[in-house]
Amino acid sequence: MSSPERDADEDPANPKTQGGASDVLDEINRSMLQIFAFHFGRAPETIKTGYSDADTLVSIVGNSLTPAEIMLRDAGERQRLRDIRTAFQHASEGEYRAIIEEITGRKVVGFMSGTDIDNDLSSEVFTLEPRG
Repeated sequence: MSSPERDADEDPANPKTQGGASDVLDEINRSMLQIFAFHFGRAPETIKTGYSDADTLVSIVGNSLTPAEIMLRDAGERQRLRDIRTAFQHASEGEYRAIIEEITGRKVVGFMSGTDIDNDLSSEVFTLEPRG
């Protein structure tokens, strides 16, 4: 049985031990920015990706709404905007899965996406096939 210190040293969610993982996360961020820019005509202002555990990646995207989407939101069309964003995520899921699989070398077995329209934040969650 391993000691708690050993487990903490191997935790990919621990920023002190990610080492080479930071290059992977940076590459994921760059690739996701490119996908957003291609599909929406502009890149989000921020994107941060990290491991929440050994098999789960989470990306938080900030300020990605387009001017047209902001206009819909401000006109009270929040649900319509959520529906549009959800439809986009389903349509582009293959692209997201492909970049994560290519960069990490691991199969994506689950993909979830959500958007907070009022605060212009989105999340992309990738569950990776366990190692071994």
